[in-house]
Amino acid sequence: MRIRYGPREKSVMHRHRRGVGVFLTDGNFTFTYSDGRSEPISAKRGDFLAFHDAWEHLPENLTEEPFEALYIELKD
Repeated sequence: MRIRYGPREKSVMHRHRRGVGVFLTDGNFTFTYSDGRSEPISAKRGDFLAFHDAWEHLPENLTEEPFEALYIELKD
């Protein structure tokens, strides 16, 4: 799936299957997880994150620039 967030845009809590995220732009954002914990994320274009289990989060773009990524969900 292609993910796009505008400047300072905040999503809603949602769930993903296990997979890999690939950054199409540089990004600086926060992931807030369903347990209330939050994590700052900084990435450069071409970086990736791998998630080995299904996960739930609420992302927020912290920059004044649009953000784009691809998320490839893996079948069980």
